[in-house]
Amino acid sequence: MPAWGSCSRVRANISATAGAHSRKAAAARRASAAAKASTRKASSRGRKTSTRRGASAPLVALLLAKLYQQGPIRRTAAIILFVCVTLAGALDVASITLRSGTYGVFDAAGMAFAELIKQKTAPRALIIHAPVHNTPVFLTGRRSLMGYPGHIWTHGLQYLQREGEIRRMYMGTAESEQLLKNNNIDYAVIGPLERAVVPVNERFFSRFEKVGQVGEYSLYKIKRE
Repeated sequence: MPAWGSCSRVRANISATAGAHSRKAAAARRASAAAKASTRKASSRGRKTSTRRGASAPLVALLLAKLYQQGPIRRTAAIILFVCVTLAGALDVASITLRSGTYGVFDAAGMAFAELIKQKTAPRALIIHAPVHNTPVFLTGRRSLMGYPGHIWTHGLQYLQREGEIRRMYMGTAESEQLLKNNNIDYAVIGPLERAVVPVNERFFSRFEKVGQVGEYSLYKIKRE
């Protein structure tokens, strides 16, 4: 009897477990079905909204046409409404076509400075510059200590330490010259981008040889032979 009782309890536990799994599976199926139905409804609502918006223009035209046929006063109102609707669209088109939006990555001085860098530096020279996306150094093929942080971040690389070191190099503090040596910097750029992004101590860099300048861009030779 004890053995039979034990077997009965085991079968009962198995049945209860199977029932629980079955109920969970059924609940999951119902949830999935509800989600699919909700998605279909949302898609249907989106299509209906898009259809209504697409149909609004013919409805407005029809309304104006009917209004135009209903006596002189309503005809005048229809003409005024037609002019207003047309002018609203014309203003939108004019704002796009007449907008003088010019976007540049490199200015003329920057491109000329890039040519100077190519003339004055070795192909494998390592250059320090502001960590931005549009430094003229990128046009030279020379090595850069650090590029644009946003680009580096998208690759999952750690850049905060090096970015901090670049700031300290440009600050011209007691450790700046040692940091330049530790990173084997050959040349340093000081230009509008550096002055805008990092604290530049131009007096500190005046101790190095200036090998070229274009406009507000200057190139300093850091590594001494």
